Amino acid sequence: MGNGGDGISKRVAKRFVAKKTATKTTATKKPKTVQEVVNDLEARVAVRRALIPAVKRPAPIMKQADFPVDVVRQAFEAAGGQCECRRKTCTVKHKGRCPEHFDWDERDTADNPKAWQGHHWRAQSTGGTDKVTNCEILCVPCHISTSSYGRPADK
Repeated sequence: MGNGGDGISKRVAKRFVAKKTATKTTATKKPKTVQEVVNDLEARVAVRRALIPAVKRPAPIMKQADFPVDVVRQAFEAAGGQCECRRKTCTVKHKGRCPEHFDWDERDTADNPKAWQGHHWRAQSTGGTDKVTNCEILCVPCHISTSSYGRPADK
């Protein structure tokens, strides 16, 4: 075809562009340059971002540095490696105790959907302690559904 094997010939490409331009433009409207198209798309995106309300995303996984490791390990062993959530208000919608089971190594791993965390039954801001009796083992979805998740602890 005279194109050196690199695709369609220049003559066919020019005919295609001319045909597309002739069908999509009117006599008063010239084709847009690449920069004009980019500017138009950026303007459209800006308008959509302004109109669409911000999506509420779950709080990031918090590092549980509040409990000493030995306290968390004792609570984990007492829970039998299972989520202890029994809340009726939990967004996970489990009946009774949450069925999630974990390994010790899955603690606070942000990239693992089966991660778990130690949760204060009574918040530190209301006098809760870092003792085993105040430590509850929760899967991340159950922990996020608690009313205190993501709030800073006032010490």
